[in-house]
Amino acid sequence: MLLGIKLLEIAALGLLVSAPAAAFSGNFTRRTVTSSNLNDFRGALFVVASTQTSCEMALIDSAAGFVAASCLTFKSSGKVDQSLDYRVAIAGTDGESTKFGSATLVDAHPKYNPTTYANNLAIIQWGDSDDIDWHQYIAQDRPDWDNVFYTRRTMSSVSGKSWNTPAVVSTVGSAVPGGCSAANNLYNSNQDWFLCMAQTTTSMANQNCQSPYGAAWGVYQPNNIAIAALYSHSAIYGGDKLCGSTGNQYHYYTMLQPYTAWAAKLTGRRVYT
Repeated sequence: MLLGIKLLEIAALGLLVSAPAAAFSGNFTRRTVTSSNLNDFRGALFVVASTQTSCEMALIDSAAGFVAASCLTFKSSGKVDQSLDYRVAIAGTDGESTKFGSATLVDAHPKYNPTTYANNLAIIQWGDSDDIDWHQYIAQDRPDWDNVFYTRRTMSSVSGKSWNTPAVVSTVGSAVPGGCSAANNLYNSNQDWFLCMAQTTTSMANQNCQSPYGAAWGVYQPNNIAIAALYSHSAIYGGDKLCGSTGNQYHYYTMLQPYTAWAAKLTGRRVYT
């Protein structure tokens, strides 16, 4: 029970989907940094075998990245099922071709709670850790952000290594929805560790449904963007599914900065912030 209102679902998106998604576009507040600047930064999508998932990733460098732990498959022992063909599809910057990495190490956070979605992060490693071609920054110092972009990346063809235009929304000037704290105790008690928003985009699996964005990027004017958070879970009123609920929905994103020290220890190299 929650303030006399039943909270019918707290759901994490990790479902495999194979239906192609339509291309998206967005309207953005035009300042020095705009959504087009996202093309200057690599994005990634979690793939199992040849099937894309709804899980975006946050790239650390050319051989490691964050993903929500709820996107993985776990054995009855609680350990990650390492037998599955986990892959990373990397959308390059302008002029770069799409690359795939096959996971060699997959580690969920040791304090991940699949019931509450606390510490809902994992690290996937692939490729040659001794030959790092590039790295990307993880956003820090949230009070210094001038804006937040939320993105939803989808592939039009996994085998063809092609991407749809990402769905992007800007939240500049938007207050945190008033119901975020009441809807989820984890967020209410740890607001420095999460972002919350209510906006959604067209589902990659069902064009008649809406779903949360996959990742959040902190914007630093005048000329920089860094990935900040990954979608974790949702609190839903008025239904038991993300699609078709009649009440409010609140979507929670795990901030990455608090986990950079863990990631650096796990990978054995610096995580840039």
